[in-house]
Amino acid sequence: MYRRAAAAGITANAVDDPAFCDFYTPAVFRRDALTLAVSTSGSFPGLSKALREALEAWLPERDAPLLRELLALRDAARADAPGRAERGEALRALLARFKRDYLDPAALSATGATGDRAGGNPADGGSPADAASTPRTIALER
Repeated sequence: MYRRAAAAGITANAVDDPAFCDFYTPAVFRRDALTLAVSTSGSFPGLSKALREALEAWLPERDAPLLRELLALRDAARADAPGRAERGEALRALLARFKRDYLDPAALSATGATGDRAGGNPADGGSPADAASTPRTIALER
């Protein structure tokens, strides 16, 4: 089938056989204004899917307002900083706070992105359902 498509000038994708692929379809994660794509270039599509699922768990729908807040703060920092150097400094500071409060392994553990949600650990008297409904916060300010 692939050879017939190629002979006709039609791109083809045999998902389970990378040698017969003209393109790969990544596992795509979308959350609000954020879009991330993960691909193994066809060598292990299941890994791409697993990583996309991990991203979905790491940044659940309930955290979408954080993305909107981060984008709004970026816009404000750009508007408040007239010069290119000042603007770059303000955006780097914003990203540093985001990394510290949201991406740091200790913050991830505390918020449960690693599966051990604060308030959601049955060993601590909580339930996973409690943690799943608790939105994370970031100490971001203008």
